Amino acid sequence: MSYDVRLEDGECNVIGDLDASYTYNVGHMFKKACGTSPLAWDGLEAWVVAARCQTIIDALEGDVAGYDAMNPENKWGSREGAVEFVRRIRDACQQHPTSIVRTS
Repeated sequence: MSYDVRLEDGECNVIGDLDASYTYNVGHMFKKACGTSPLAWDGLEAWVVAARCQTIIDALEGDVAGYDAMNPENKWGSREGAVEFVRRIRDACQQHPTSIVRTS
């Protein structure tokens, strides 16, 4: 399973071209970095999620060894992949700060 993230205008119309998806296997990294997983972002305004994404990026890049040690044993997902996933979301949220984040 994976986290799927997109931006909407509040009326179910997709905003921008964000279509981000990444494995649940790194969910523990997100929870350690900011206290929640991307599933908790559903319905939030993009500017709020952009800040959470930056918190995650800072944590994952600030403790490379610690988060690399959390890489899934099955090799489905990694700290590096998680950073890229969250960076794409952050960038899209910054471009469309009043949009609504949808996660599943």
